Amino acid sequence: SKMRGCPPLASSETLYGNSLGNLETKKQRKMKMMTWEQFKRLDPECKNVEIRRMLPMISNMSENISTINKDMNFAHGRLEELRNNLENNRKSNTKQESYQSQTQETDESSFLSSSSRQKFSSSNMTTAVNSIVFVPLVHLTSDRAVPDPVVISKSRMMSKRVKLNVGGIRHEVMWKILENVPESRLGLLTKTKTHEEIMKICDDYSLVDNEYFFDRHARSFNTILNFYRTGKLHLADEMCILAFRKDLEYWLIDEDWIDQCCKEKYIGKREGVMEEMEIVVAGLQTEAEEDFGTGKFAKHQKMLWDFIEHSESSKAAEIVSVMSTVFVGISIVGMTVNTLEALQYADIDGNPVENPILGLIETLSIAWFSLEYLLRFAGAPEKGKFVKDGMNIIDVVSILPFFLDLFFLQAGVEDEGQTAKP
Repeated sequence: SKMRGCPPLASSETLYGNSLGNLETKKQRKMKMMTWEQFKRLDPECKNVEIRRMLPMISNMSENISTINKDMNFAHGRLEELRNNLENNRKSNTKQESYQSQTQETDESSFLSSSSRQKFSSSNMTTAVNSIVFVPLVHLTSDRAVPDPVVISKSRMMSKRVKLNVGGIRHEVMWKILENVPESRLGLLTKTKTHEEIMKICDDYSLVDNEYFFDRHARSFNTILNFYRTGKLHLADEMCILAFRKDLEYWLIDEDWIDQCCKEKYIGKREGVMEEMEIVVAGLQTEAEEDFGTGKFAKHQKMLWDFIEHSESSKAAEIVSVMSTVFVGISIVGMTVNTLEALQYADIDGNPVENPILGLIETLSIAWFSLEYLLRFAGAPEKGKFVKDGMNIIDVVSILPFFLDLFFLQAGVEDEGQTAKP
């Protein structure tokens, strides 16, 4: 009912279709087209009807125009890249030709100076000049042209996504996702505008393929890329903790971003590995410092030194270390208990004497310490350094009073007793 008062003109059917059932000529179709003046004379309702008739055709045209625009932008970027390649090649050829001409002039001048002394004929001169071998200059330039910042910017505008090639494995992600961590390596990539800035972030790239290459192992990149998407950084399973730490340093992601569910596990593993590495490094340094030479008994000396000094070298060495610790404890307990009056003995004259059981324990302890010291001294790679060591001096000082009392004081007491007899 709304369309009864509107003329059936200017619609997509009348303009571009064959709705009359018969083919019409361009002249007849042109005569039916509504002019702008006729359209303005229509009432608002008829104008709306005519516009609704034209919308399907306009939407198809807009899609085609958008596709054509993208294709033209891509072609323009490709042409810019090819143009830069041609310009760089032209500059390279110009430099090479200038270098070749300078080299040829220098060679000819040196040849002419020598010919003045040796009087070559013109034929000899021609032969000599033709025999000059030109060594081309090696240009330290890349195989491809450096793209213009405008080309880089247009390439970013053409696609909302980017391909990240990490160690040969491609990942596709949105540019805006990488902006979630702006101070990271990938976050800085979104801010690059020149070739130099891009090459500081990645190892290679292609604007045509919209791809950036990172010469890095892809073992933890899925975890890191998931951090950009979710904002949560989790520990990669079955991966060396130090390798994961190195990957975080490369991608410029602070380890404080690790989520709470994995943070304690990460710190525990890291500290454990660091302690193990310190022990290994200390062992390697000790082995490097211990030089037993190439003597006849060097092998046996090293075996004795490891047996006494390095408890981790064998099971027997571990048993010896435990026995030394036990004797130290027994000796300390014996000296403490010997001060108790209830355990002290007296001789016939009532004078206090040492408890024989505690004295036996002390004698066994001192004997063990003395034997251990002598074996360590015999196996030490550097005798002078061993004697001057602070711990070894303490061992000697703790053993020496026992032998002084045994050989000098008790001998003096026995001599006095014999002199006192009638």
